[in-house]
Amino acid sequence: LGETGSLSRVAALASVFFDDGLDAWCVGALDSTGDGAEFITAFFGPEGQARALEYAGGKYSGFRLHGP
Repeated sequence: LGETGSLSRVAALASVFFDDGLDAWCVGALDSTGDGAEFITAFFGPEGQARALEYAGGKYSGFRLHGP
């Protein structure tokens, strides 16, 4: 995303959701190693939802949107 880096695609299903406690849109996915860890990436500000959707679409093989 952007001009400064590139994403390596992960074969995993991610969730895109709004976290009220953080006041941010988040992308969460289980670690592909199977150890049960979860990666969460948060996006803040008025473009947070759009940025989270863009990130999830570029990083993961699929995603589900939860929330508004």
